[in-house]
Amino acid sequence: MNAHFENAQQALMLRIAQFFEQQGLSHSEGRVLGLLMVSEERQLDFSTMLLRLQLSKSTVSTALTNLIHRHMVNQTQPYGSRKRYFSLHPPFTFDEVLHNIGQMKSFAEEILHLHQMQRSTSDKVLLLQHTIQAYSIVEHHMLALKADFESMPCHSQKNNTHHNETQTLNTMHLAATGRSEPTGATR
Repeated sequence: MNAHFENAQQALMLRIAQFFEQQGLSHSEGRVLGLLMVSEERQLDFSTMLLRLQLSKSTVSTALTNLIHRHMVNQTQPYGSRKRYFSLHPPFTFDEVLHNIGQMKSFAEEILHLHQMQRSTSDKVLLLQHTIQAYSIVEHHMLALKADFESMPCHSQKNNTHHNETQTLNTMHLAATGRSEPTGATR
């Protein structure tokens, strides 16, 4: 890598860290996310992260633990390996968004039902009706977006690549240990 690229990458990583700090994360959590975002590799092992971040083991470990609990980072560990690998957790999945929309719509419908049981004529009834209609529209469009996204060639390619990378790491470990099959559960 050339020096100009590395400097630009570092500057961008720090800007990303500052952004996440403004969102309420710690500086080290922001730097971990920044590194995972700007890195050319899809996932990084712990020692590589330490080297690139120039932070203490405990600081990076705490940041990773917090980010994993917030569902912002994923951790994988190939079968039999002592190395842990970290990658960005997708910011959302269509199923998560659809579930949340469905849940909020359901709450609004229940609240509306309660108001109707009381024969309420308040403005809130009209607001709830509009809210339910808005959730239905968003839900419809999200389902269409999900279908479009899942039909894109890059979507299925990405899932296959991740599966193939995990399989390759497991196969390499098995070959190195002289075994042909895993003897325990994959982590």
